[in-house]
Amino acid sequence: MSQTFEDNSMASEINRSNFDSHWLEYISISEHDEGFKKLKLKEKDDSRDSIKRALSDAIIDHHMIADEIEYYVEELGYSSLAKRLPPKYITTKKGKIKLNTVRIGSFGEVVAAEHLCQCYSCLMPIYKLRYGINKKIALPGEDIIVFKMDPDGKIKTICLGEVKTSKAFASDNVTKAHEQLNKSYVEPVAFEFISQRLFENNEADLAKQIIQIVGKLGLKNFPTENWIFIITGNDPGAPFKPVSELPLIVDDLHVVSLYLSDLHDFIDEIFKLVGKSP
Repeated sequence: MSQTFEDNSMASEINRSNFDSHWLEYISISEHDEGFKKLKLKEKDDSRDSIKRALSDAIIDHHMIADEIEYYVEELGYSSLAKRLPPKYITTKKGKIKLNTVRIGSFGEVVAAEHLCQCYSCLMPIYKLRYGINKKIALPGEDIIVFKMDPDGKIKTICLGEVKTSKAFASDNVTKAHEQLNKSYVEPVAFEFISQRLFENNEADLAKQIIQIVGKLGLKNFPTENWIFIITGNDPGAPFKPVSELPLIVDDLHVVSLYLSDLHDFIDEIFKLVGKSP
């Protein structure tokens, strides 16, 4: 099972489990004045270079299990890991070369999931990206499902998340994310997948909790936070406006805007680090 990562902002060494607090900070937080919570993130000054290796380690971790990583490194060399991840370019059916949006989306999902785990002490029991069978096609279902746990190991809150990662901000991306989140809130797709993987991994107790929550209690009757992450390569002037204009907003919604300059180049750097020895 993946670990629950605490906020280690005071740690002296940046690593795979604490890099978020060394890298990102909130510059504004607005409470539910329009029916949802607005959160704007930014990179801390001069922090990017210091977290690149830790972020690349998280990328590997989200896509491959520990035994698989060890085998590739020991038998085939560290550079072989990169071949297990979505490539930068793909060839279309018409023979054209284009950027692989699956890789861009995977990057955004990892950044968003790690933020929830590291800064909000959430548990992500199954890394969905490990189970992709095609590097050209995004996996179906919710982008992120994490849990807040009580001291007795029981799920106290479900956090559902949709992530939109793009070079330039687009209102349509935000409204589409909300639409998908609203569907997930009623009938989440990935819960059965997660429970099956947990049974296979001998985590039957947590698997049974998930089945009970969705199958008996109904998700809307269980404490649930809904999250939208908007990660862009330009600085949007009004990232929250598309949600504020919706006639109905999903319950307990948190919308996070994160601007990362030179986004595509940054993604390239992180994925190139995967194939290089630490």
